[in-house]
Amino acid sequence: MGFFDKMKQMANAVTGGGAKVTMQIGEAEANGTIPVTVTAVVGDGNMDIKAVYVLLRGLETMKIDPARLKGKAGQLGAMSDPSQLAGQAMGQGRLIEHKEESFSGRVDIAGQQTLEGGQTYTFEGQVRLPAGSQGTFVGKHIAHHIQFQGGLDAPGNDPDSGWLDVLI
Repeated sequence: MGFFDKMKQMANAVTGGGAKVTMQIGEAEANGTIPVTVTAVVGDGNMDIKAVYVLLRGLETMKIDPARLKGKAGQLGAMSDPSQLAGQAMGQGRLIEHKEESFSGRVDIAGQQTLEGGQTYTFEGQVRLPAGSQGTFVGKHIAHHIQFQGGLDAPGNDPDSGWLDVLI
């Protein structure tokens, strides 16, 4: 391996550029599992990976105009100052936005291996949400999204598909 090949391999490890990863998500099945397919198109060089995985998370978000909360502090329960929601001053015309993960996890769908440069690989697996997980909903001020991300557990920055919304 020449000097430039080594430099390219190091750059790919830092940026996650050793492979392009995409993911397809199937329909939830009656038994509660969700089929997933992770596809990796490997760049020029071989790539050693520890696993192919799917990250999953529930993400609850709240967005509201602070002006709508003025004078309603007593209706918000233990929180006496609505501006605590985002640490912002009230009445400045900005939306208060707050996000919380309701669950998170990782499911490995393939183990350690070497992916050859210039090749395309497809990995299939099943994902199951944690028991008691809230489904997807979008309300006037509050939403709950379920998101999956496929990735390769590789040295440096893992190549991944980015977060994808799943309707459940």
